Amino acid sequence: MYPGQVPDLELLFFCHDTPIIWKKDFRKQEPNATWPPPPLFHYCGHREAYGIVFPDWSFWGWPEVNIKEWNKLSIAIREGNKRIKWEDREPYAYWKGNSHVSLERRNLMTCNFSDKYDPMVRLYDQDWDKEKEIGYKSSNLEDQCTHRYKIYIEGRSWSVSKKYILACDSMTLLIKPEYYDFFARSMVPLEHYWPIKSQENCGDLKFAVEWGNNNTEKAQAIGRQGSEYMMKNLDMKYVYDYMLYVLQGYGKLMKLNVTVPKNATEVCSETMACPITDGGLIRQCMDDSLVMSPSVKPACDLPPPYGDDELKRFLDKQEWSEIEVEKWASDWKVQNNIFQEKDLSNLVLEAYVYNKTSNITKSCLGKIRILGTAFVPYSEAVGLHYPLEKEKWSVFSAIRGELALKVFVTDSPSPTVLNPNLNPTKKVTSNTRHKSHNIPSTEKTKPSLRRNQHSPQQHSPQPQPQPLQLLQNQPQPLQPPPVMEPTRFQTARFGSPVASTMGFNPNLPDYSIKETNPVLGGGKGARRTGPNDLVEPMEFLFIKIVKARNLPTMDLTGGLDPYIQVKLGNFTAKTKHFEKNQNPIWNEVFAFSKSNQQSNVLEVILMDKDLIKDDFVGLIRFDLNEIPTRVAPDSPLAPEWYRVNHEKGGEVMLAVWFGTQADEAFSDATYSDALNAVNKSSVRSKIYHSPRLWYLRVNVIEAQDLVTVPDRTRFPNPYVKIQLSNQMVRTKPSQSLNPRWNEEFTLVAAEPFEDLIVSIEDRIAVNREETLGTIRIPIGTIDRRIDDNRNVPNRWFSLEFENQRRVRFATTKLLLNVCLEGGYHVLDESTYYSSDFRPSMKEQLIRQQPSIGVLELGILRVEGLNISQDGKKETVDAYCVAKYGTKWVRTRTVTDSLNPRYNEQYTWEVYEPATVITIGVFDNNQINGGNGNGNGNGNNKDGKIGKVRVRISTLESGRIYTNSYPLLVLRPSGVKKMGELHLAIRFSCTSMFQMLLQYWKPLLPKMHYARPLKVVQQEILRQHAVNLVAARLSRAEPPLRKEVIEYISDSNSHFWSMRKSRANLFRLRSVFSGLLGTGEWFQDICRWKKPVASTAVHVIYFAFVCLPEMILPIMSLCLFMFGVWNYRLRPRQPPHMDTRLSFADNIHPEELSEEFDTFPYSSQDPGIVKMRYERLRSIASRAQTVVGDIAGQGERVQALLSWRDPRATSVFMVLCLVSSVVLYVVPFKVFVLLAGIYIMRHPRFRRKTPPGLVNFFRRLPAKTDCML
Repeated sequence: MYPGQVPDLELLFFCHDTPIIWKKDFRKQEPNATWPPPPLFHYCGHREAYGIVFPDWSFWGWPEVNIKEWNKLSIAIREGNKRIKWEDREPYAYWKGNSHVSLERRNLMTCNFSDKYDPMVRLYDQDWDKEKEIGYKSSNLEDQCTHRYKIYIEGRSWSVSKKYILACDSMTLLIKPEYYDFFARSMVPLEHYWPIKSQENCGDLKFAVEWGNNNTEKAQAIGRQGSEYMMKNLDMKYVYDYMLYVLQGYGKLMKLNVTVPKNATEVCSETMACPITDGGLIRQCMDDSLVMSPSVKPACDLPPPYGDDELKRFLDKQEWSEIEVEKWASDWKVQNNIFQEKDLSNLVLEAYVYNKTSNITKSCLGKIRILGTAFVPYSEAVGLHYPLEKEKWSVFSAIRGELALKVFVTDSPSPTVLNPNLNPTKKVTSNTRHKSHNIPSTEKTKPSLRRNQHSPQQHSPQPQPQPLQLLQNQPQPLQPPPVMEPTRFQTARFGSPVASTMGFNPNLPDYSIKETNPVLGGGKGARRTGPNDLVEPMEFLFIKIVKARNLPTMDLTGGLDPYIQVKLGNFTAKTKHFEKNQNPIWNEVFAFSKSNQQSNVLEVILMDKDLIKDDFVGLIRFDLNEIPTRVAPDSPLAPEWYRVNHEKGGEVMLAVWFGTQADEAFSDATYSDALNAVNKSSVRSKIYHSPRLWYLRVNVIEAQDLVTVPDRTRFPNPYVKIQLSNQMVRTKPSQSLNPRWNEEFTLVAAEPFEDLIVSIEDRIAVNREETLGTIRIPIGTIDRRIDDNRNVPNRWFSLEFENQRRVRFATTKLLLNVCLEGGYHVLDESTYYSSDFRPSMKEQLIRQQPSIGVLELGILRVEGLNISQDGKKETVDAYCVAKYGTKWVRTRTVTDSLNPRYNEQYTWEVYEPATVITIGVFDNNQINGGNGNGNGNGNNKDGKIGKVRVRISTLESGRIYTNSYPLLVLRPSGVKKMGELHLAIRFSCTSMFQMLLQYWKPLLPKMHYARPLKVVQQEILRQHAVNLVAARLSRAEPPLRKEVIEYISDSNSHFWSMRKSRANLFRLRSVFSGLLGTGEWFQDICRWKKPVASTAVHVIYFAFVCLPEMILPIMSLCLFMFGVWNYRLRPRQPPHMDTRLSFADNIHPEELSEEFDTFPYSSQDPGIVKMRYERLRSIASRAQTVVGDIAGQGERVQALLSWRDPRATSVFMVLCLVSSVVLYVVPFKVFVLLAGIYIMRHPRFRRKTPPGLVNFFRRLPAKTDCML
């Protein structure tokens, strides 16, 4: 395999099952201990033994039991997996083997005959002697992939059957092993297999089977990932690579000089196989496993070893996954044997919180009540913050606080419960006021998922250890995601965007933006020096093949099918070939990167296409040292005629030159890294422009003289259907022959326009309609309106009839009011990060002020891309798309690179500073002939790698920003960093006065304020606009695909998400945190906690009362000083997506599963949908309580004068009368001064009870008692 790479070695190999070099026999600390232990090669390892783990013999076949060589057997197992689909397999766990080799296997066999459990397992004893007699007919491993679940259990030590069981596409139930082999230590529970305890495994096996049958998609995913792990990681080349590295590493450590003994016999594969001439299984295994030739490819590089922290996190992840499964199984046993919910339905848990005021007395601060129906098993229990009961359900209650509890039911008399040391979090007042709490519980037994439900997490075959993350405090169903991170407890309060941890500080990935210092074309601090001064120069060798003339004939028929090969080292480019053409015209350009130059000679070869072998026609050679260099913006290099065959004649016109990415030929060239692409147009850089969009307003008024099918049993039921492209709306039915609707609709039209089709339909029966007439209106004939001052007249339209079956005495007419609204800006992006706000009509654009600046974007490169998780591609073909205004740009696709370099620069005119440019990175899946129609309906959709948004108003004029932005993607498994995008951005302001003046103008055109659209209507029209833009740009070449446009436009941003709701609530709280902080500070002033500060506030208050004209000037001056103080804290870089602010770095998988669920019809199990509904009801009940509280306070204010409480109204009227006299007599300044002194009085002059005015207000009646 690798001749000459294995050093001369002398080694010991132990061929039995169990290790023999135990750590207890070799103690380094003991004085007479034997040290070091001998280096012994062995098939398996043990945590308490020393040894060098090496591949076992079964990889090369085990003829004694009819097991073939692994390469051949893995192909057979893969074919066996295809014969029976996973859904059609037996829904049981299967194991077949020799049960007499160990006690564990004998105990496993008892699960077949237990009376306590249902027989969910199928266990068979393997008698190899009898099997040998019948010719191994029933022991073919490829025929044993017939069950959904397969069991792995060790024999005397490890077992060679692990790879065969895991490769079977069945979910492997792996009974916890004591020994390990060389390939399975990186496998993860719940991702590649289902862990089973080594003791009392019968119940655990039954639970695993029931869980898998109720969660078929997840169980199938575990089996499939385990099989892929075996098939990919245990390729025989990788096995040989591992052996090579182990032997080479062993040779580096060996200090012994290896010599061959005199009487030694040299043994090789041939000498071992040649004596065996019986043609039996032994000879067949040797022949199948014999390596016939050295490997062409070198040995692959081993991944770097884990660091201590990474290894600890990975081992913790494995351990916690096993613990979680044990808890699920334990809870399942409790629910099936002990736990009965009806016994707890009448119980109530009460917890009291006291304040010990002295050794004798104590005061109750509050209590909580939890209903017994809320008790859940340990696996579903989470710590929750319960608000203490208040004396009065009022916002002004003085008592506040929360009690964190974790309540669960268990069958263990002394369960192991962690006592988490929570990190201090900011105190937040809860708005909940519940007398008793009932946690929305989930299904407690046998949760079932639909077959089309996808796993919340998809994983690559090789696990990458990640930091442990903690789950949200929400009730979880009894179904684990495939690899749920090991978690315990997290505060569910909205006070902090980052979850609290149990004394564990997770090393979160770095998602921050970083400043870079690339060597740009114009220099770091240079002004504009050229069209490509924001990118790094990249040199290319351009070859432009124009045409040929008078080519010689090569075929006997006198014809020639010419094409040209361009060779530079190992790179070979080909033009298209022409049939029977001696004067072809190609006009093709090839670009070879100078950094990949492998030769100093460029060869242009003219070939004749033939069926068997292409014929050579002629050759042109170029010395690269003599090729000229063209510097843009020089004129293009003129092509020249070159003779290709000096004997037979023929000339080719071509041009060869060195240039950069600024060359005009760069965008149309075929690049050296994409020469083998089937769809070469999909790798080129292009510029697109969105079609001009209009709002089309249609007002359906009335119709006259309708003729319907005569039917005395029903009234006519006509309605109007309006269709424009893929948009269709309809009016309500009207039961009349002269109906009147008077309904208005708004559609989105794109240039060039399509005809508007209006038809009148008569609903005859359910799902049966008849067309009464159709109108086809060309959009070009419709009136256009710029502003609201013009009234568009109504128009009568005569209907056309295709199949007229009744005599008509009058013409059916329809009265419409149709106009194109040119004064609106059609929103095809979210208003929060839109890139354009200009109106649709060109006349309006001319009236607008000129551009206020120029935006220049240099897309430099992408670093550290991750391979897609679906496993279909082993590399990334990345390209970038940027959108600003109506202009879309697409870079070239750099194929087969995880660190692509683009260095392409683009320019936009800026008309509005409050706009955003969006740059997205995608994986091109159309190179090898994917569905190139661009409509996004094909299976080969371009992958989403990440996107970046930059707001123009955050950029300083004239400054070049060079930063690397993390490419973040939110997936069902959580947020993931896909790489880093390096950009260079510069905004050059052409008129500072115009830009400052723009801040005072309306953001949207006038029509948005004169005739505003509803919010719901705007979202619907935005979806139509995105679909129209996607439909038009997908017709370009290369097409800009629909999934790319939807991702850049963020068309799904309006969908519900628990994560976004929590993030928005935190943002709202952050906005009002200053106001709340001011209130707390004033409360401390009133309580005189800081006497100096309270005295200073009193003095300032006296000064303001005496000089009220100084209040506004001083406030303005303070705001100015705050701005000056914050100037030193201003952000140095443009803002980027914040994972903490978005609540994306620590989010529960259930919330992500809900966020990625389909809409409007959920693909989840009804039990999960019900759980989510109950959770929303719980949240809505809290909001309902708060809204009721606020409404109650407002109703008490109204009750002051409503005479609902006559005594309270009378008292209030007397107080108003007295206060009017007092305020008339006492000067206003004196009143304000006395009121301030009273409010800020010292605590010595305060009572512990609320003041009288507050007590009076609380006794006012509200309408709460009138509600049902």
